Amino acid sequence: MRRAGAILIMLTVLGAAAGAGAEDAAGRGKLTVVTTPWTKVQVDGEEVGNTPVLGHEVGAGKHEVTLVNESFSISFSMSVTVKDGKETKISHSFEVETTKGDGRLNVTTSPWSEVHVDGEFLGNTPIQGHKLGPGKHTIKLVNEGLGILETLSVTIEDGMDTTISKQLASTPKTGTLSVTAHPWAKVFVGGVELGNTPIVKHRLEPGKHKVKLVNDALGVTKTFTVKITKGQDTKLVKNLNKKGVKGPQGTLSVTTTPWTTVYVDGKKVGNSPLIKHKLKAGKHTVKLVNKDLEIQKVFKVTIKKGEDTQIVKNLL
Repeated sequence: MRRAGAILIMLTVLGAAAGAGAEDAAGRGKLTVVTTPWTKVQVDGEEVGNTPVLGHEVGAGKHEVTLVNESFSISFSMSVTVKDGKETKISHSFEVETTKGDGRLNVTTSPWSEVHVDGEFLGNTPIQGHKLGPGKHTIKLVNEGLGILETLSVTIEDGMDTTISKQLASTPKTGTLSVTAHPWAKVFVGGVELGNTPIVKHRLEPGKHKVKLVNDALGVTKTFTVKITKGQDTKLVKNLNKKGVKGPQGTLSVTTTPWTTVYVDGKKVGNSPLIKHKLKAGKHTVKLVNKDLEIQKVFKVTIKKGEDTQIVKNLL
């Protein structure tokens, strides 16, 4: 592996202004960092991963971001401002002077993988334009979560690009659980709360698990046993209504930005997005609440027999 000489830096920061100062009193935003070559990313002195770092959640305000790659003698810091509810993107390109005659390595994989070259960690895919000395090199592709480990041998030629593009076969060690309940439920697995339905492809070890569904508004608590199979998604779909809706009925769907808790005629029926919640045909009062953002909106809707009534609102 060649060690870096002089470093030329091209910095692009989108959605943030440089500077330093205290974090805002409230609010959250996201930080995305992409560099070439890869770097370790530290935010306010805490390491958050290797590039690419995508959608890392931080408090709104000003933060110190440090990029480090010891192999290339890279250490660079900057201050960025993350705005409430916004994504700040940092694109940082280091052009590294190396000895003449180097070639370049490009690696793309699906799904993503770590890339190790001759035993040294290079970064996560995609890797673009990484300079290597001519000759044979050993490339190892690793994704431990998906059970992926593949080793390749490549020959780098003077001044040429060598591209590896691989569809990697995974051998997952876990299965997943998806839970849907009508109208909604808190989901507990092994006594641990996962959140409100719908739960989509939550990873679990293979074997039997106890799943508890709780809806306090309906006074319903139900426990089920599910069997998780390695590499497969187990689906649990339950109707928690004690009594069905009598007479003509339709459905209500609610989508809001940001999320809200949905009440119908004073009863909590779930969180948005709420999909095709069954209601008796006729007029109903819908209240949307997000206590954290101090949002409370009330709407009148008319449910028609056999139809889905939709509420789509941006409440910011």
